[in-house]
Amino acid sequence: MMVPSSQGLTSSLMGRSSQPSNHLGKDDFLKILLVELSNQDPTSPLKDRDFIAQMTQFSNLEQMIQLGKSFDNFSKAFTAQEGMLLSTLAVGYMGKVVEVDGTNSMIVDQGKATPVKINLESEAHVKLVLKNSAGETVKEIDAGDLPAGESTYSLPDASDIPDGVYSVEVSATDKDGNAVSAKVTGYDKVVGVSFKDKQIELMLASGKTTTIDKIQAILEG
Repeated sequence: MMVPSSQGLTSSLMGRSSQPSNHLGKDDFLKILLVELSNQDPTSPLKDRDFIAQMTQFSNLEQMIQLGKSFDNFSKAFTAQEGMLLSTLAVGYMGKVVEVDGTNSMIVDQGKATPVKINLESEAHVKLVLKNSAGETVKEIDAGDLPAGESTYSLPDASDIPDGVYSVEVSATDKDGNAVSAKVTGYDKVVGVSFKDKQIELMLASGKTTTIDKIQAILEG
């Protein structure tokens, strides 16, 4: 009596499967087991321990599939909760003056200007240039000598500068007149929130956009 082997049955079922993958699912596993039982040699039936071993494999497969489904549902729920939290947080920034990584803005309002942070590679004499949205120079500022590292500079009086948002350019030189590497970080005002390609963006008064993770601080007062 010819009895199909488990390997032959597996190959046959996989060949008939409509699934493009070569991986066996729980239904395939059960079909193989049923076919094997119906075609077993009566003179040499499937031993108890072999049957128990195959049923154990089937049980483990079922548990793994259910665990995968549970994790997928948890992941979707977590993503939805995270999206709601970020949306609420983003709206909370509306109207706030914030320090933004990579932004070199200065806001002037009724004679007062927001500070800027200047980071120098070494001690240097620093000069700042304020420019409007058209790229025109509005004011040149001598910030004086500043130490290496990060310093905060506040313009003492901005009464001669019209209200608005300006970009700040920085230049620095050492005592011998050699250029020193300098970076300026400024503040901008959040004027809107947009949702684009499943990403939350903050719209700034300078016309730029940023994301929540780039907000370094909120300017109080």
